[in-house]
Amino acid sequence: MLVGENGSGKSTVVEAIAEAFKLDAYGGRAGRKYGNDRPRTPLGEVVQLETTPEGARMRSGPRTKRKGFFLRAETAFGLMNAVSGMSGHWEADTSEMSHGEGFLTVFAEMFQGGGLYLMDEPEAALSFTSCLQLVALMHDLGHSGAQVPTSSRSATTGHAGRSGTAWTSRRSGGGSSPSPRSTCGISLHDRG
Repeated sequence: MLVGENGSGKSTVVEAIAEAFKLDAYGGRAGRKYGNDRPRTPLGEVVQLETTPEGARMRSGPRTKRKGFFLRAETAFGLMNAVSGMSGHWEADTSEMSHGEGFLTVFAEMFQGGGLYLMDEPEAALSFTSCLQLVALMHDLGHSGAQVPTSSRSATTGHAGRSGTAWTSRRSGGGSSPSPRSTCGISLHDRG
């Protein structure tokens, strides 16, 4: 869980992790590009992910076998409108829902089981009660072996990092490896 002030780099780090896992930096599920043909960010170019054996197989296999999703608040509305009802996504028409209900639909349908699920300020569209639902989901995902790197400005979702769903970061040569029960554990390494 990355919690901090505006402009502190939270979103940049989460986006770089998404790029390193070959998820679309604008958001979406693993195995499909939503609308981003731009080159990787400078940080995305240098981030290296260390994965568990299962995570390595998922990452190196075909795009359609990658289990993950990136929900980026600032592009989520466009993503949801573009892919609602498409194969491999959710069937509900999120354009007929409130923004928060749309986010909850995406969470319920796309964030399931072991994998890598990234969120950039997911609380942006959520009420207090919906934030509590998100915290419960993050807790459940952590217990299923998923990794859930998240940037947030919310004290409510920020608390989820204390429930065992946080990811670890380390510089080369130090720190701990991903949890053995994690299917897609990651550690960040710089090349310097």
